Amino acid sequence: MLVAVIGHGKSPEGRGWGHWIDACDCVVRMWDCHWQHPDDYGRRYDFGLFEAHPTLMPDFYKHRQRFPSLGWVASRLSKARVQLPEGTQLVDQQPWNDMARKMGGHSATGTIQFTRGTVATCWVLESLAVAGDSIVLVGFDNVHKGRTLSIEEGFSETYRKAPSSFSFRGYKADVRTYGNHDFGIEGPLLFAMARKRGVGIGFAQDIW
Repeated sequence: MLVAVIGHGKSPEGRGWGHWIDACDCVVRMWDCHWQHPDDYGRRYDFGLFEAHPTLMPDFYKHRQRFPSLGWVASRLSKARVQLPEGTQLVDQQPWNDMARKMGGHSATGTIQFTRGTVATCWVLESLAVAGDSIVLVGFDNVHKGRTLSIEEGFSETYRKAPSSFSFRGYKADVRTYGNHDFGIEGPLLFAMARKRGVGIGFAQDIW
């Protein structure tokens, strides 16, 4: 099985990767993926990931435009109860955060939390993929670099203008840590998890 996890990085733009993405056996996207052009980001949408937190759920329900064919996966960011779509798989990223910390990961805040794409990939590795399967990481630009790209280089103008996108407040180019994220550790962790499970993994810009 070949799984594509689609992040929000700019690298797919103009590459024509859509047909390769749609040919995968499973495609996982972030919930606010409606801005992605199908020629570059594909159309297939099997699982959708969102973050379960009281302050984030209103935007999720207000701005979501696409619905995954197989269901939602929610990364739990708060112990507070929130209304989830029926059948949502709720996942706790803390065990993966702990693994990253043991590998030397840190963050600007002192609290490690992964980007949504990395959470989705960890979920794929532990819940879907089996030995012999492969995962391609599409649009994981900051994780690929291990540091932040500039806003203009790393994120599509279409995405930046979407009402569901984040504010980029405090975002700086060419740093390893930003907020709760450590871009230098997410890639090594994913590759270590994949090796342990006998799953192939790679970045789209290195494969395609």
